[in-house]
Amino acid sequence: LSAFAGMAKPVTAIVTPAVKEADTKPAVVKETPKTEVVKPTEKKPEPKPVVVKNEDKPAKEPEHTVIVKNDTPKEEPVTTKNSQVKETPKSKNFSGGYFKNIFADQVKGADISSETGTAAVFKSTSGWEDGKYYCLHNGAASGTIVKITSPATGRSVFAKVLDVMPDIKQNNGLVIRLSNAAAAELGQDESKFDCTLSFSK
Repeated sequence: LSAFAGMAKPVTAIVTPAVKEADTKPAVVKETPKTEVVKPTEKKPEPKPVVVKNEDKPAKEPEHTVIVKNDTPKEEPVTTKNSQVKETPKSKNFSGGYFKNIFADQVKGADISSETGTAAVFKSTSGWEDGKYYCLHNGAASGTIVKITSPATGRSVFAKVLDVMPDIKQNNGLVIRLSNAAAAELGQDESKFDCTLSFSK
């Protein structure tokens, strides 16, 4: 045994390290999250409004005031700033006026007075449409119908006395003042003219 003892080789034990269970598991690799590239949403073009033309009914055009200029020079009356110029309405022929028949009744069996002198005109809105003429007279009572005749034209009108003429300078030398509508039927466009008066006392 001693002989073999020298020949014996030491036995080296190979120790395999213990493998842990955890080491056997495959390594977990964390995946990097993918970054999604978001493309901007394309903006859809808005639909254009559909215009339907109605050929049958054309659109109504706005009304316009047409001013026609007259190149012919026109004489305008000279007025002050505060005065308003109104056109004299055209007179109608009422065959003497509304009070003609009343005059005929008044002079029946009555004394008739006559005067000759200068007449003047006052402006009135009455008489142009109805032939009701009025006057101011100092010799006839209020309500009396006076027949006024223009020797220049040969026409006559019948006017009702409203009152006496005011005692002012403008009435000096006048026998009567009558409405402009009455003067228009007499054919007088003057502010003063000769006349003959007839009326019952």
